[in-house]
Amino acid sequence: GPMSQGSLGGADAPPENDERSQFRLLVRAFLRRLFESDLLPEDVDIRRSVIWLGALFAAPAGILALMLLSKYGVLIFAVQYFPERYTELERSTWGDELLFIVYSMTAVGFLTVLVWESVYPDTRDALILGVLPVRARTVLSAKLAALVFFITGFSIAINIPPALGFAVAVMGLGGFAAPSYLVAHILVAPLAGLFVFVCLIAVQTALAALL
Repeated sequence: GPMSQGSLGGADAPPENDERSQFRLLVRAFLRRLFESDLLPEDVDIRRSVIWLGALFAAPAGILALMLLSKYGVLIFAVQYFPERYTELERSTWGDELLFIVYSMTAVGFLTVLVWESVYPDTRDALILGVLPVRARTVLSAKLAALVFFITGFSIAINIPPALGFAVAVMGLGGFAAPSYLVAHILVAPLAGLFVFVCLIAVQTALAALL
Protein backbone atom coordinates (compact mmCIF):
# COMPACT_ATOMS: atom_id res chain seq x y z
CA GLY A 1 0.00 0.00 0.00
CA PRO A 2 1.02 3.68 0.01
CA MET A 3 2.43 3.31 3.52
CA SER A 4 5.29 1.10 2.37
CA GLN A 5 6.44 3.11 -0.64
CA GLY A 6 8.39 6.29 -1.37
CA SER A 7 9.92 8.28 1.43
CA LEU A 8 8.87 5.87 4.18
CA GLY A 9 11.73 3.49 3.41
CA GLY A 10 15.15 3.47 5.01
CA ALA A 11 16.75 2.47 8.28
CA ASP A 12 17.50 5.79 10.00
CA ALA A 13 15.29 8.64 11.14
CA PRO A 14 14.14 10.64 8.10
CA PRO A 15 15.46 14.16 7.46
CA GLU A 16 13.12 17.14 7.69
CA ASN A 17 12.15 17.15 3.99
CA ASP A 18 11.39 13.43 4.06
CA GLU A 19 9.36 13.90 7.23
CA ARG A 20 7.21 16.49 5.48
CA SER A 21 6.70 14.08 2.58
CA GLN A 22 5.76 11.36 5.05
CA PHE A 23 3.30 13.72 6.73
CA ARG A 24 1.53 14.52 3.45
CA LEU A 25 1.44 10.86 2.46
CA LEU A 26 0.08 9.79 5.83
CA VAL A 27 -2.62 12.50 5.79
CA ARG A 28 -3.90 11.18 2.45
CA ALA A 29 -3.76 7.60 3.72
CA PHE A 30 -5.58 8.41 6.96
CA LEU A 31 -8.27 10.33 5.06
CA ARG A 32 -8.93 7.20 3.00
CA ARG A 33 -8.92 5.12 6.18
CA LEU A 34 -11.75 7.24 7.61
CA PHE A 35 -14.01 5.65 5.00
CA GLU A 36 -12.97 2.10 5.87
CA SER A 37 -14.17 -0.10 8.69
CA ASP A 38 -13.52 -3.74 9.47
CA LEU A 39 -16.78 -3.86 11.44
CA LEU A 40 -19.03 -3.11 8.45
CA PRO A 41 -19.84 -5.35 5.48
CA GLU A 42 -17.88 -4.77 2.29
CA ASP A 43 -21.02 -3.66 0.41
CA VAL A 44 -21.51 -0.68 2.78
CA ASP A 45 -20.10 2.52 1.29
CA ILE A 46 -19.08 4.70 4.25
CA ARG A 47 -18.29 7.63 1.94
CA ARG A 48 -21.85 7.64 0.66
CA SER A 49 -23.15 7.35 4.22
CA VAL A 50 -21.17 10.44 5.24
CA ILE A 51 -22.59 12.35 2.25
CA TRP A 52 -26.11 11.39 3.26
CA LEU A 53 -25.33 12.36 6.85
CA GLY A 54 -24.18 15.78 5.68
CA ALA A 55 -27.33 16.21 3.59
CA LEU A 56 -29.43 15.13 6.58
CA PHE A 57 -27.97 17.92 8.71
CA ALA A 58 -27.80 20.54 5.93
CA ALA A 59 -31.38 20.22 4.67
CA PRO A 60 -33.25 21.31 7.85
CA ALA A 61 -30.82 24.19 8.40
CA GLY A 62 -31.28 25.37 4.81
CA ILE A 63 -35.08 25.19 5.05
CA LEU A 64 -35.05 27.09 8.34
CA ALA A 65 -32.80 29.74 6.81
CA LEU A 66 -35.21 30.25 3.91
CA MET A 67 -38.01 30.77 6.42
CA LEU A 68 -36.13 33.84 7.60
CA LEU A 69 -37.32 35.61 4.45
CA SER A 70 -40.78 36.05 5.92
CA LYS A 71 -39.45 36.78 9.41
CA TYR A 72 -37.12 39.60 8.33
CA GLY A 73 -39.18 40.90 5.44
CA VAL A 74 -41.26 43.29 7.55
CA LEU A 75 -38.26 44.54 9.51
CA ILE A 76 -36.22 45.16 6.37
CA PHE A 77 -39.13 47.10 4.88
CA ALA A 78 -39.32 49.18 8.07
CA VAL A 79 -35.58 49.81 8.12
CA GLN A 80 -35.70 51.31 4.63
CA TYR A 81 -38.03 54.02 5.91
CA PHE A 82 -36.91 54.16 9.53
CA PRO A 83 -33.11 53.59 9.63
CA GLU A 84 -33.12 53.82 13.41
CA ARG A 85 -34.84 50.40 13.50
CA TYR A 86 -31.71 48.74 12.08
CA THR A 87 -30.63 47.93 15.65
CA GLU A 88 -33.93 46.10 16.16
CA LEU A 89 -33.29 44.02 13.05
CA GLU A 90 -29.74 43.24 14.08
CA ARG A 91 -30.85 42.09 17.53
CA SER A 92 -33.54 39.89 16.00
CA THR A 93 -30.85 37.98 14.09
CA TRP A 94 -28.84 37.13 17.19
CA GLY A 95 -31.13 34.31 18.29
CA ASP A 96 -31.21 32.77 14.81
CA GLU A 97 -27.45 33.01 14.45
CA LEU A 98 -27.00 31.32 17.83
CA LEU A 99 -29.42 28.58 16.78
CA PHE A 100 -27.39 27.80 13.66
CA ILE A 101 -24.13 27.83 15.62
CA VAL A 102 -25.50 25.37 18.18
CA TYR A 103 -26.88 23.25 15.34
CA SER A 104 -23.47 23.13 13.69
CA MET A 105 -21.78 22.24 16.97
CA THR A 106 -24.28 19.40 17.53
CA ALA A 107 -23.76 17.97 14.05
CA VAL A 108 -19.98 18.07 14.32
CA GLY A 109 -20.12 16.58 17.82
CA PHE A 110 -22.19 13.68 16.51
CA LEU A 111 -19.73 13.05 13.68
CA THR A 112 -16.75 13.35 16.03
CA VAL A 113 -18.10 10.58 18.25
CA LEU A 114 -18.31 8.35 15.15
CA VAL A 115 -14.68 8.88 14.10
CA TRP A 116 -12.81 9.69 17.31
CA GLU A 117 -11.41 6.15 17.54
CA SER A 118 -9.27 7.07 14.51
CA VAL A 119 -7.19 9.43 16.65
CA TYR A 120 -5.09 6.64 18.15
CA PRO A 121 -2.91 4.23 16.16
CA ASP A 122 -4.54 0.84 15.72
CA THR A 123 -3.16 -2.64 15.03
CA ARG A 124 -2.81 -1.93 11.31
CA ASP A 125 -0.78 1.21 12.01
CA ALA A 126 1.51 -0.71 14.38
CA LEU A 127 2.09 -3.52 11.89
CA ILE A 128 2.78 -1.22 8.92
CA LEU A 129 4.37 1.86 10.47
CA GLY A 130 6.09 0.11 13.35
CA VAL A 131 8.80 -1.33 11.09
CA LEU A 132 9.34 1.91 9.15
CA PRO A 133 11.45 4.95 10.10
CA VAL A 134 8.46 7.16 10.88
CA ARG A 135 8.45 9.28 14.02
CA ALA A 136 5.50 8.93 16.37
CA ARG A 137 4.90 12.69 16.23
CA THR A 138 4.56 12.47 12.44
CA VAL A 139 1.94 9.73 12.69
CA LEU A 140 -0.03 11.54 15.39
CA SER A 141 0.17 14.90 13.58
CA ALA A 142 -0.99 13.30 10.33
CA LYS A 143 -3.92 11.60 12.08
CA LEU A 144 -5.03 14.84 13.73
CA ALA A 145 -4.59 16.80 10.48
CA ALA A 146 -6.71 14.27 8.56
CA LEU A 147 -9.45 14.42 11.20
CA VAL A 148 -9.42 18.24 11.34
CA PHE A 149 -9.55 18.44 7.53
CA PHE A 150 -12.44 15.97 7.44
CA ILE A 151 -14.42 17.64 10.25
CA THR A 152 -13.85 21.15 8.85
CA GLY A 153 -14.96 20.11 5.37
CA PHE A 154 -18.08 18.47 6.79
CA SER A 155 -18.87 21.53 8.90
CA ILE A 156 -18.47 23.94 5.98
CA ALA A 157 -20.64 21.73 3.75
CA ILE A 158 -23.57 21.65 6.19
CA ASN A 159 -23.34 25.41 6.82
CA ILE A 160 -23.40 26.56 3.19
CA PRO A 161 -27.24 26.32 2.87
CA PRO A 162 -28.02 28.35 6.03
CA ALA A 163 -25.31 30.87 5.13
CA LEU A 164 -26.90 31.42 1.72
CA GLY A 165 -30.36 31.60 3.31
CA PHE A 166 -29.19 34.25 5.77
CA ALA A 167 -27.61 36.26 2.95
CA VAL A 168 -30.81 36.15 0.89
CA ALA A 169 -32.94 37.06 3.91
CA VAL A 170 -31.02 40.29 4.59
CA MET A 171 -30.42 41.17 0.93
CA GLY A 172 -33.10 43.86 1.13
CA LEU A 173 -30.83 45.95 3.35
CA GLY A 174 -28.51 46.58 0.42
CA GLY A 175 -24.83 47.45 0.67
CA PHE A 176 -22.59 44.82 2.19
CA ALA A 177 -25.23 43.31 4.49
CA ALA A 178 -25.72 40.07 2.53
CA PRO A 179 -21.98 39.39 1.88
CA SER A 180 -21.09 40.20 5.49
CA TYR A 181 -23.70 37.78 6.88
CA LEU A 182 -22.59 35.12 4.38
CA VAL A 183 -18.88 35.42 5.22
CA ALA A 184 -19.52 35.66 8.96
CA HIS A 185 -21.66 32.52 8.99
CA ILE A 186 -19.19 30.52 6.87
CA LEU A 187 -16.39 31.48 9.27
CA VAL A 188 -18.08 31.32 12.67
CA ALA A 189 -20.25 28.20 12.40
CA PRO A 190 -17.47 25.84 11.17
CA LEU A 191 -15.09 27.24 13.81
CA ALA A 192 -17.71 26.51 16.47
CA GLY A 193 -17.94 22.95 15.17
CA LEU A 194 -14.15 22.64 15.20
CA PHE A 195 -14.17 23.86 18.82
CA VAL A 196 -16.51 21.01 19.77
CA PHE A 197 -14.27 18.54 17.93
CA VAL A 198 -11.18 19.71 19.82
CA CYS A 199 -13.00 19.60 23.16
CA LEU A 200 -14.27 16.06 22.59
CA ILE A 201 -10.83 14.85 21.51
CA ALA A 202 -9.34 16.50 24.60
CA VAL A 203 -11.88 14.75 26.84
CA GLN A 204 -11.20 11.43 25.14
CA THR A 205 -7.44 11.83 25.53
CA ALA A 206 -7.76 12.85 29.20
CA LEU A 207 -9.95 9.84 29.97
CA ALA A 208 -7.53 7.54 28.16
CA ALA A 209 -4.64 8.93 30.19
CA LEU A 210 -6.51 8.64 33.51
CA LEU A 211 -8.19 5.27 32.98
